[in-house]
Amino acid sequence: MTTTTFSRSLFASKRRLGCLGLGLSSLAFLVLPASFGSLAYAEDAPPAGPEVAEVAEVADVAATTEQADRSETKPSEDAWTSAADSAFPRIADNEETIYAVQRKAYLLKGKLELTPLFTSSFSDRFVRALGPAASVTYHVAENFGLEAFGLFLFPSASGLTSEIFADGLLRPEVAKLTQMLWASGLGFQWSPVYGKMQIFGAPLGNFSFYVGAGAAVGMTRVRCEPTKALDPNRGFDPPVCPETSADVVDGKVEEVYEPNTLRVMASVAGGVRFYFSNTIGLKLEVRDYIFPARVYQPPEGEIASEQVFTDAIRNNIFINAGISFLIGGEEN
Repeated sequence: MTTTTFSRSLFASKRRLGCLGLGLSSLAFLVLPASFGSLAYAEDAPPAGPEVAEVAEVADVAATTEQADRSETKPSEDAWTSAADSAFPRIADNEETIYAVQRKAYLLKGKLELTPLFTSSFSDRFVRALGPAASVTYHVAENFGLEAFGLFLFPSASGLTSEIFADGLLRPEVAKLTQMLWASGLGFQWSPVYGKMQIFGAPLGNFSFYVGAGAAVGMTRVRCEPTKALDPNRGFDPPVCPETSADVVDGKVEEVYEPNTLRVMASVAGGVRFYFSNTIGLKLEVRDYIFPARVYQPPEGEIASEQVFTDAIRNNIFINAGISFLIGGEEN
């Protein structure tokens, strides 16, 4: 029993040794040819003599020369910086900031603007008028306000109208001779554009362009011919145009008018405002009072036998200018 076990152990040990030997033989078969090849290459390579050293030295000199040439031809970083500075000069730090929308020098929101004005008629061929006017604007926002406006006029016939009546050859439509005496209304203003004024770099203040619209009531009158019938539908007493006096002033006979008429009007305006401080400004404006005029004009030689009317849309355009005074609101 013991002999058999020992024999088996010996046989197993021999098998292990055989496998190990086969593995070592295989490893030697792989490693030794490579080693022999390296030795053979080393044996076949010629020794490094003086010619090889000279060639290597020449190659190093050539590479150094090429690198030096490249460094001379390629601009340095300082050269690029100086070229850029000459083409685009540097701006001072205090001049670099650019504001697309700058703050207004004088604020309007919450302020009450009182403006006494002088007004004069414009572009009316038959009537001329001038007088005082006024506007009161409450600025709800920087570009929007509510306005009360009015004017009182001293109208008269233009030189063209007096000449036409003196010649007696032509007569304009009576409705176009309607004259405004006063008007008052309410409206709004909108300022879509504003800016700053400067002269030689010195700031002068703000300016703003505005447009406005509103409704008004006003009193008008129209010239009539003495002893001619007036509109019977209006209940005038007497029902005829008053007679003129015998007085002649500056070579002109006194003009007579039918009784005044109260009318409803529309008003549109546009202008520019200049503000020089928080409390003082200048206002320039063009305003148009628009209303339909209907005037009774009887036929020649007849009194109230036939009703004849002339109609016209009156555009009473005025140029206004005045000083504005600002009260309340925010301080800058």
